[in-house]
Amino acid sequence: MKIYAAHLRNATGKNNSAAEVQTVAEHLQNVSAIMGKNAEGMGVAALARLIGILHDLGKISEAFQRYIRHNFDHPDKKWPRGTVIHSTAGGAFLMERYGDLDELGVLETIQLAGLVIFSHHSPTGLLDFLSPEGKNLYQKRLESENSPKIDEIYFFHQVISPTDLDSLFHSAVKEVCSLAETIGSCSKDVLETEAFYFGMTEKILYSLLVDADWMDSAAFSQGKNFAAMEQHWDTDTVWHNFSQKLENKIAGFQNRYPSNPITRARTKVSDEALGAASRPTGIYRLSAPTGSGKTYASMRFALHHALQKHKKHIFVILPYTSIIEQNARDIRNVLQAGEEILEYHSDMMVEDGEEISEEEKNRTKLMAERWDVPIVFTTQVQFFNTLFAGCASAARRLWSLCDSVIILDEAQTIPVKCTYLFNQAMNYLADLQNDTIVLCTATQPSLGALRYPLNFAEHAEMLQDLSQAFTAFQRTKIEAELPLGGMHIDELAAEIVHETEREGNLLLICNLTKEARDLYDAARSIADEEGLQLEIDHLSTKLCPAHRRKILDRIKKHLGQKKPLLLISTQLIEAGVDISFASVYRVLAGCSSIAQAAGRCNRHGERQYGKVKIVSLENENLSYLPDIANGAQVTRDLLSTGTEADMLLQPEIIQKYFEAFYGRYTEAQKEYSLKSGITLLDLLACNDHGVQAFWEQGGEEETLPCFTQSFQKAGKEFFVIDRNTVGILVPYEQGESYITFFDSEIPPWKTGELYKKMRQAQAYTINVFSWELNKLEENGVIWKTRAGIFALKEEYYDENIGIHFDIQKNDFCFI
Repeated sequence: MKIYAAHLRNATGKNNSAAEVQTVAEHLQNVSAIMGKNAEGMGVAALARLIGILHDLGKISEAFQRYIRHNFDHPDKKWPRGTVIHSTAGGAFLMERYGDLDELGVLETIQLAGLVIFSHHSPTGLLDFLSPEGKNLYQKRLESENSPKIDEIYFFHQVISPTDLDSLFHSAVKEVCSLAETIGSCSKDVLETEAFYFGMTEKILYSLLVDADWMDSAAFSQGKNFAAMEQHWDTDTVWHNFSQKLENKIAGFQNRYPSNPITRARTKVSDEALGAASRPTGIYRLSAPTGSGKTYASMRFALHHALQKHKKHIFVILPYTSIIEQNARDIRNVLQAGEEILEYHSDMMVEDGEEISEEEKNRTKLMAERWDVPIVFTTQVQFFNTLFAGCASAARRLWSLCDSVIILDEAQTIPVKCTYLFNQAMNYLADLQNDTIVLCTATQPSLGALRYPLNFAEHAEMLQDLSQAFTAFQRTKIEAELPLGGMHIDELAAEIVHETEREGNLLLICNLTKEARDLYDAARSIADEEGLQLEIDHLSTKLCPAHRRKILDRIKKHLGQKKPLLLISTQLIEAGVDISFASVYRVLAGCSSIAQAAGRCNRHGERQYGKVKIVSLENENLSYLPDIANGAQVTRDLLSTGTEADMLLQPEIIQKYFEAFYGRYTEAQKEYSLKSGITLLDLLACNDHGVQAFWEQGGEEETLPCFTQSFQKAGKEFFVIDRNTVGILVPYEQGESYITFFDSEIPPWKTGELYKKMRQAQAYTINVFSWELNKLEENGVIWKTRAGIFALKEEYYDENIGIHFDIQKNDFCFI
């Protein structure tokens, strides 16, 4: 019988013209086996195996064999990708073989499997069933005339027998029918929720296929068996060992400072989190004050819960990379962990160090791509991208979230536009994928009281007495001074300078970079005029990460030596920075921001109470920061209607704050609205706009797909933070040498070094918005290096405030 090749590689020890073959039969059977194994416990194992066995059916054709052989034999004259479309054949085959069956669940099974197969070579993730414009894209691909003719004799003789295929299909139909019943009971007959849940299942099936397909292909290219590529963790043993080490660490804390009231209060929080570990899988809250040891308490819960419920992973989701670096380092040290913990974020990539073997690099890279590690620390951005972004590499990780513990630290930072997407996705993971989710924050957002609520478990709060817990950690007194029209920059600068003189150190946190710079300049002028020996520092994202770390190190040293210090910062310091000031001033913002600011004041109980003061600035323009503007207004309203400033952080006031905060947004805004008026939640659920357009264009009921989601459109539109930013390399310390490297001629054989340098240079890169980039280009202060990276002229990076946006005066030359 003819041999059909799925992949070819150069034969080991032979000349380049010889080829080793992975047959289509081997590849389909491998992918089907991997998918089925990884889908165990999800309720769709047969459907996953069915997708795997059919995904590359189009390769069993003369057309594809001519294509793959030509490209192997003529590497310098390759036919372009897409010359032969093989990804539609499996879905078309399913419809042709089973589409006429008049049984419940048949069409749904065919379409769920078919779209995943159609999409598995799409770099933009899952394709659309129905476009927002009403085009039936599923049907269009189903009827594609470009599909090659399949050799069914080979398929049924070498891949799977007709009897086994029919049996597998009918098992998949039963799973889909059972899935529909489960989703119906969980969604409580809310059509949008039901459709969203089916869409999430489709995404997980796509994730399983992309992962298995890439895994088996990589194994063949490296001359390995796919089973040898996988990590095999005995997670119960990992959870047991790690929980014992954490218990020893916590006992050490308690024994060292047994009479310290802060230690006793932290012990109580930690013990109550441990007590909650025996609760059923579900969605919980750990509403613990700042400084209460949430990092260790939440990990203590996660380890014991994972051990008792036999969970596969623990994910810790944090808003900022700076927090990840600190928390992951602390947890890694306590647990004495190695590769059992993965940090995954933009600044933490696999290095090409000479001390790491090629095999080790490949293995580390694979763990990062799959998140197939017991404990993963990652950012909100990466987490949301995995759930919603239109990117195959991000979607690959999605299945790894199933049957896990997910800790969302600083949950109040979830963007408002993502609120309903987040709620629905977390409900799905808890309801259908056996996940336990913990919202961990001092200021719990009221996500359970919205139109699409987060479905918290019974007895969701881990701490038994929130009021008592917050009273135990009250280390500050909060006051507010909000004169009509706000304070002038010079007035506030004078106040913080003199307050620093009295108290020894002070932190001022601003909403805007410009106001932080203006206050920094004004405070320095006042200190110079009055001859004060005062260290004044500035922090913002307009300083590169390496520069910020250096300033923070210097600040911690000054605080330790009790030298007079004034720090003026943007909100980047509000989370993840273990630092303590005697006084903290916060420009008016939401209660959650004020709580974070208060967490930097008297953090370790150095005095009975530290001072937190809320102030306002005149002419503050927050039009481009609506979440901050709305939060500030709600805080102002609370204060003006009788709430005392010192009560703002009490749980009952926080609840009132978030109810009012979410009330300032329309339902569409919470569903992630687009300029067109469509929302991402609708695109990922019922796609009402697309369905309406389908009817208006004369669509017929029998041709409307069972599912109508527009996954590709939603994926293209989704982003957590502003995408319109560009990185600029700045000449700070080692940044100069990177600029020189990137602006020199780089030979082709140094491509590996180029990428390594790019990763290392991130510490000397500042992201600017598109309008800021335009301003810098207009002023002629940046240029594009030969490597295509923007670089800043030396005179435009200031040692104190970072990147300059204004033209610098120079009496001797013109720029």
